[in-house]
Amino acid sequence: MAVPRFFRDVWPVEVRYLDDVFGDGKVEDSRWMRRCDDEGWVAVCKDDRIRTRLGERRLMSRGTLRVFCLANGNLRREEQVARFQTNLSAIVEQAPKPQTSSSR
Repeated sequence: MAVPRFFRDVWPVEVRYLDDVFGDGKVEDSRWMRRCDDEGWVAVCKDDRIRTRLGERRLMSRGTLRVFCLANGNLRREEQVARFQTNLSAIVEQAPKPQTSSSR
């Protein structure tokens, strides 16, 4: 919970955990990604494999989903937070700007 806690401390709007929205338990990536896109939320995750799965790739290719993902989900919590902290200004800058097909 270190990464969500970090974002709750620094993000200018409400931050929700996956469990806050979907309840406890496993949620399919395509389901939370679709919800984030529909609601206009910015997503942060640590499962870089979402880039390689067809359904998830389709969701990302729509151009409005904003996901910031650690390429290495095996980092210790402190390292995960440090990576996001190091890149926070770039994340904040890009978060309100969904990519469109013309800006890719």
